[in-house]
Amino acid sequence: MSEKFLAGAENISLTDTGRHCPFGLHSEPAESPSLYRPDPSGPYWVRSYALCCEVLRQPELFGNELEGEGGSMRPDAQLQKKIANIYLQEGWTPVPPTFNSDPPRHKGRRRFLVPLLTAKRVVSIAPLVKERSEQLLNSLAGRTEIDFVKEFAKPLPLAVIAELIGLPTTDLPLLQRWSEALIDRAGSMASPQRQVECAHLIAAMQTLVMQQLQHRKKAPRADLLTELARAAAAQGHRIDPLEQLALIIDDLFFTGTALVAAALSHGGLLLAQNAALAAELRNNRSLVPAFVEETLRLSSPVNANHRQVRQDTTLGGIRLAKADILLLQFGAANRDESRFDHAGRVDLRRVAAGKHLAFGLGRHFCIGAVLVRSELTIAFNALLSRWESFSLAQPASALQYEPSVTLNSLRTLPLTLALPAVGAAMPVR
Repeated sequence: MSEKFLAGAENISLTDTGRHCPFGLHSEPAESPSLYRPDPSGPYWVRSYALCCEVLRQPELFGNELEGEGGSMRPDAQLQKKIANIYLQEGWTPVPPTFNSDPPRHKGRRRFLVPLLTAKRVVSIAPLVKERSEQLLNSLAGRTEIDFVKEFAKPLPLAVIAELIGLPTTDLPLLQRWSEALIDRAGSMASPQRQVECAHLIAAMQTLVMQQLQHRKKAPRADLLTELARAAAAQGHRIDPLEQLALIIDDLFFTGTALVAAALSHGGLLLAQNAALAAELRNNRSLVPAFVEETLRLSSPVNANHRQVRQDTTLGGIRLAKADILLLQFGAANRDESRFDHAGRVDLRRVAAGKHLAFGLGRHFCIGAVLVRSELTIAFNALLSRWESFSLAQPASALQYEPSVTLNSLRTLPLTLALPAVGAAMPVR
């Protein structure tokens, strides 16, 4: 994607490393066409809820894996060769994650993932999420200002998913660096130097994961690494080591850290901007799940994702040719006034609040959706119990977002904390 394409809509540039709120690009579909091409050589932008759903419901016609010239999203051939060599020498060549895969890879991957993230497992790890939430909040006791992103929204899902998978939790800062490398790789906007750095970091993570998988074959534990190692060895369910790496690193670790952290950050922002909303939730905890849905809809952690046209077709009255690229703008679709009344507002009593596209739709609906919803609900409840109120420590217009074409993630969120809520002390035993 060219810089011209990235900066081509509504005079907002996504190439700034400290970009601001992306909803100028991804919201208000009524103010621009539901389907259009800002750059003749770039993707078509799909912005309405109805058209995004139409594409997602036809995975055979609109594929995930980019083929031919459409697969070259980063044109610097020399840089890509250098990165490829890093993986060959230090790790393994990555294969597409499940969320960017088509059958048969996609079907095979989901067969392994679905048993790993059952509703029963989600219930079983709820105490872990609560304990880690309270530990983090206890570490902030006595503080009047914090960076919510760096001190709560990122560390919480990192600790939870690392323990769930079975990754070493003795060096969470290293795991955080790996998570950030995966985020930058997925965002498609990192500098050449950063792309090289990310490749080294991800290769190091690949090596550790491979080592851990080998250890689990000899010394099983109660974690997802053990379950995956067993499933991969079961008769009729063999899976290539590269596929195992993608399952653990991309499908579990990346989504379990980056997307949860993004949603937590935006939920914190919504609460900091609206004291009345926070008070209502604090007084009526039955509304917290609805707040989770509204946070997911309004924040759209996966702001956009691509599809490729597999054969000539028509979408929204526009003719599309085989191999054309679409950029599905979930941030716009989730704020589409034709689908959601008062789409830009939090409505804790919205009918069918979970019908947003934050988790996708159809064949690619997020397998971990139940886990994400549970983790967010527990975290927001813990947060509301801890402080009577909190507010932004700087104007919202000054907040910066991580540079990314696809992800919507706050870089920092400085908050000013008020007095603790009544009964806020929650020692962890």
